[in-house]
Amino acid sequence: MPGAIAGAFYILVLTQLLQQFNFNPTGLIRIGDHFDGSRFTTSTTIVRPGPGYDGQFFFYIASEPALRASDPERFLDQPSYRYGRILYPALSWALAFGRPAALPWAMLAVNVLAAIAGTIATGVVLRTLRIQPWAALLFAYNPAMVIGVIGDLAEPVALALLATGFALYVSGRHRTAGTALAFATLAREASAIVSIGFAIDAVRRRASKEVAAYLLPLALPIAWHLSVWYRLGALPMAQSPGNFGWPFSGVAYRIGFLLGLRAPIVNEPPVANPWPELTIVAVSGAAIVVGLVWIVRHRDVFAIQYWLQAAMAVCTTSLVWVGVSSYGRVLGPFYLACGLAVAAAWKRQSLPWLTTHNMAGRGTM
Repeated sequence: MPGAIAGAFYILVLTQLLQQFNFNPTGLIRIGDHFDGSRFTTSTTIVRPGPGYDGQFFFYIASEPALRASDPERFLDQPSYRYGRILYPALSWALAFGRPAALPWAMLAVNVLAAIAGTIATGVVLRTLRIQPWAALLFAYNPAMVIGVIGDLAEPVALALLATGFALYVSGRHRTAGTALAFATLAREASAIVSIGFAIDAVRRRASKEVAAYLLPLALPIAWHLSVWYRLGALPMAQSPGNFGWPFSGVAYRIGFLLGLRAPIVNEPPVANPWPELTIVAVSGAAIVVGLVWIVRHRDVFAIQYWLQAAMAVCTTSLVWVGVSSYGRVLGPFYLACGLAVAAAWKRQSLPWLTTHNMAGRGTM
């Protein structure tokens, strides 16, 4: 039921948003005229002045997923980096059966299906923790999920696969979980941190087969990144933006900007009423601090995942914190790990095996 509600929610939201574009799905992609993607557009494609947004790059890659273009720099700002996140556009291309006219609709459909699947998977984890699966709707309303669905971005697919990885983990299906997480890394490379988190917990418990189950599948995204390097001359990570730096530099920048104490760095507009967003930033910052110390008292796998995500989040730079649509996307896995860690701690007394043996030991490989 939570999955159905999540699907209905996003269909309703997308219906409302598409009305302003006369139900032309290219309007949500936010295609700009700064990059030359004319080979992928038609007379009905909505192209607006300006640089556009990231959805346009996924649209272009979905139109050319096989890396056959000789000049990807004409329609992509950072070709290797963009092609490193191949899964979402590849799934869209497959759902559209390679038909260009169907791609914009396929991109929306893939993300709605991801929202449904991720909500169902989160419900599985919550049931294992003896929590009502209705709480899985919080996954559906994860900021990264909302922003990703309405913007034709890769976050919904990545988050759905991360939730699936957690669900398979608590079911003891480690090899399948490792594979799901490897595919999540093909959607967003930072997803690999979840695989590493499960491997660290397996090392802690001296479960060598589980370590292999989570680390060996990462050969898949590594192989793809190497092929991108061979084809385009640069590793995807080499072209990634400067998202990581000094601890709390990003949070401090956003707070300073909202209070009028810091100048914009990418011409972001001033916020008329900064207090709602200041609350969001403060709560997110506090959750990051809690995540860094959570592992002192909680030694289960969810605490490890929370700590790793918090360690990444604390080092995000001002480039990440230029707006809700930016840090809301990047912190999506952090919000997921935070929620699951809190849920596990809440039910710790009724689940003694969570730390004594670990729930994953109850299943089979």
